[in-house]
Amino acid sequence: MNKWILQKATELRHELHMHPELSYQEVWTKQRLMDFLKENTGLKLVDKGKWFYACYLGAEGKDPYAIGFRADFDALPMEDGIDAPWKSRIPGCGHKCGHDGHVAALCAFAMELEARKPARDVYLVFQHAEETGQGACECGDFVKETGIKEIYSCHNTTGPDFGTVLTRLEGTNCASMGMNIVMTGAPAHASQPEMGRNPSLAICDTAKEIMRVADQSRFEKLVMATICEISVGEHAFGIAASKGRIGVTLRAEQDKDMYQIRDEAIAFAEKRAAEDGLTVEFSYEDIFPDTTNTPAQAEKVIAAARSLGLPAVLADQITRGSEDFGWFLKQCPGAEFSISAGDRPAIHTAGFDFDDRLMETMCDVYFAILEQ
Repeated sequence: MNKWILQKATELRHELHMHPELSYQEVWTKQRLMDFLKENTGLKLVDKGKWFYACYLGAEGKDPYAIGFRADFDALPMEDGIDAPWKSRIPGCGHKCGHDGHVAALCAFAMELEARKPARDVYLVFQHAEETGQGACECGDFVKETGIKEIYSCHNTTGPDFGTVLTRLEGTNCASMGMNIVMTGAPAHASQPEMGRNPSLAICDTAKEIMRVADQSRFEKLVMATICEISVGEHAFGIAASKGRIGVTLRAEQDKDMYQIRDEAIAFAEKRAAEDGLTVEFSYEDIFPDTTNTPAQAEKVIAAARSLGLPAVLADQITRGSEDFGWFLKQCPGAEFSISAGDRPAIHTAGFDFDDRLMETMCDVYFAILEQ
């Protein structure tokens, strides 16, 4: 890789790390990335509001085999605990998942595309709000608009030896959603509970039912339900509880199983609330689809890694954590894969920092995929 390009991308990565922005707040980040590409490439940029994409046109006329690569650029609501000059300057916010490195590597790839001039058309997606599951969903017109035939996304990871490329032929990341169930009755003095409608028992029964319907023995693929919050009433011994809430994360290897659990939980909660004269409301947050690779594209990732002499691993098990790249894969063949930085602090921890060496490795793998 051109060392000047690598140096420019590294400086950009450090700048992004110092100025992290949370999902849906990435105004400065998006503009900085667009400015960088304008300053260092001649690629056409298409501004889509919260996100944008860059176009490298390698051949005359429209390429019937156009390819896409995607990177995300939001940060996490976490303190940055690293000891480096580029430590986050924003209290309570840090690039603790490596998205700063993902987009810096894609910028380096953009510069390398112009230097190497491959024949294929290449579209580079710079995406917001991955951490909340909303960003990729809002990029819904990208595939149709560009006509790409396949799309890829790389995520940094830690653990295996440096440069190890990991993927799966099918499911790589679970679907998940945060489900809120709120039951409301009527208050009463604690000495006259019969005068009110207390949701406590209905809330407890519903929580138990959620765990029953999410029992793994009922499904062929992985499913999970994690109770994250249960609250009923207030800390006041003179007042009977009148409102209760369950917050549960539903997770499954396949979308259909997650939605089956949700629907069964809704049916029980509605029935149980009615029995005690309660109203019940449902709302949802952080909705991620399953991320399921196309086998042919996953095999291209493995072939690319091996062509570069990198260790390539087909993971035995799906990753329980979610990734909104699945929205792209529901519209277009493609693959999600990871590249390891080796034995370093894990992502989503205060001590994590993207390993700058990975940018060159990511670009090498992108080109090896592109050349197939």
